[in-house]
Amino acid sequence: MRLPLVPSAILTVVYLVGYLTLSIVYHRRWDARLRAALGRRLGAPVGWEYHDRWHDPLSDATSAGYHGWAAQGDASLRQRFLVNIAHLAVLVLVGVGPIAVYLLIAFAGLIHPLALWAALFLFIPIFALFWAGRYRWNRT
Repeated sequence: MRLPLVPSAILTVVYLVGYLTLSIVYHRRWDARLRAALGRRLGAPVGWEYHDRWHDPLSDATSAGYHGWAAQGDASLRQRFLVNIAHLAVLVLVGVGPIAVYLLIAFAGLIHPLALWAALFLFIPIFALFWAGRYRWNRT
């Protein structure tokens, strides 16, 4: 049963505000705590670092640089790998997860298509600002 346009729009606005709030709270409060806990567990400090672009040796493709978690100091390859995996898990669970849940609800036919289209165009800047690693403000 699909919701009419107005209830779908209200649900979508509430969901988008919730996703924006989750993104802000994560970056202001939870991010530093997660990195500190991971650093204590691995025995290497974990901080934000700019990962410079890299060139694929088998083609002429080059990736853009991005900001992400990195093991600081003399971290071993294992520690660096685990930090990258943890950062990827956070991106998937907290960054992409809420969008995937909304899309599952929408594709199940519960959300009006106009509300779905509006949500898709509003999820993009929120994800880009908080989760894509391209638009990062200074932080430790």
